[in-house]
Amino acid sequence: MAGGLRLPAAGGGPPGDAIGPERPGRAPRDAARRRAARRTGGPARARRRARADRGRRRAARGPRRPGARGGRPADLGGGGPRHARRARGRRGGVAVSVTLVVVLHDSAAPLERLLASLEAHAGPLAPQLVCVDSGSRDGGAGVALARAHGAEVLVLDGNPGFGTANVAGLARARHPVTVLLNPDVELLDDRALPALVAHAAGHDALHVPRLLTPAGTVEDSAHPRPGSPGHALLALAHPPLLPRRLREAAQPWRADRPRTVGWAIAACVAARTTTLRELGPFDPAAFLFFEDLDLCLHAAATGRPTVLHPDLALRHAGRHSTGPAFGGEPVALLARRRRHVVATRLGARGLRRDDRLQAATFATRLLAARLRPGADATLVRARRDALRAARRAAPDARAVLAADPAQNRPS
Repeated sequence: MAGGLRLPAAGGGPPGDAIGPERPGRAPRDAARRRAARRTGGPARARRRARADRGRRRAARGPRRPGARGGRPADLGGGGPRHARRARGRRGGVAVSVTLVVVLHDSAAPLERLLASLEAHAGPLAPQLVCVDSGSRDGGAGVALARAHGAEVLVLDGNPGFGTANVAGLARARHPVTVLLNPDVELLDDRALPALVAHAAGHDALHVPRLLTPAGTVEDSAHPRPGSPGHALLALAHPPLLPRRLREAAQPWRADRPRTVGWAIAACVAARTTTLRELGPFDPAAFLFFEDLDLCLHAAATGRPTVLHPDLALRHAGRHSTGPAFGGEPVALLARRRRHVVATRLGARGLRRDDRLQAATFATRLLAARLRPGADATLVRARRDALRAARRAAPDARAVLAADPAQNRPS
């Protein structure tokens, strides 16, 4: 035949000539290529030489700054640069869109530290910062500080609660990713916040960092799902004695690799803005406490896990406003709120299981305290007694859900 399909000879012909009509006069050129390849050591050797030449040229130029013109954009971690979105500003050569929502309640002092850390460590982000004041009694100090740093400030009437304030702040979000931040957190490096944003852009889930105490120790900020096998391990065993896999199931905050957790403290939560709006993100009727448990259980029910990233860390002071307001841990309110969230999200069976495992946890800790001379079990005993009182007042899920919502607000 004068023409037709031709399978390429191994190693012969440039790309695009593998299939096509035959061309007269190709054989001499192919033979010349083979003779040249034999003289130079073959195609593999030629490729090695080319790579070596490129390496020498790069070394002569020196290291390229990430994000510099002509180079690759800075790697935000996890989702990679392909998940970055355009923003109003640009830093370090990478544009990212993110809204930060911060709820204030007498928060001027911690907010100042947060804002300073954002200026130092926001990395490539150009965030929209939304601060929502919920009943502060500091004479407007927090509001003035937020405005001085260019934040959009929303002042609510009275103190409708943490959930309502976050919902109001989220309504102002203009970008694809939103990070809910407590004012008492601080960024420690340039990587954590941009990486969380990239994770959220690339994976529809709730993304949380590791939290460190002001002393630098790891905070127990991530927990197993109430009533889960991990919760049972925590209740019935001494986690430090367990193998690593079981220990991390009982205490996920100890993990050193990203993992799905049952729920996490919402001091810093990154997610897609559409996801947070679909979830609420918080129940406006929830004034305070365990709104993070409610959010994580609600997200899990829609197929969105909570993912802990222990390689990304923020400092968390904790209880900057609730501590002074309550004069300590409000154990009775905490017991009622947890039972209400579990009954709402996990039903009657989930509440019974969680009640039993909570009681077992307190019993195990009290026994351990008795075996350690000088151990103070006052707080554990107070939590146990608060759970018992809450169970007597509302013995089942129906009673929990029928209780007056006002009892879950501080008096």
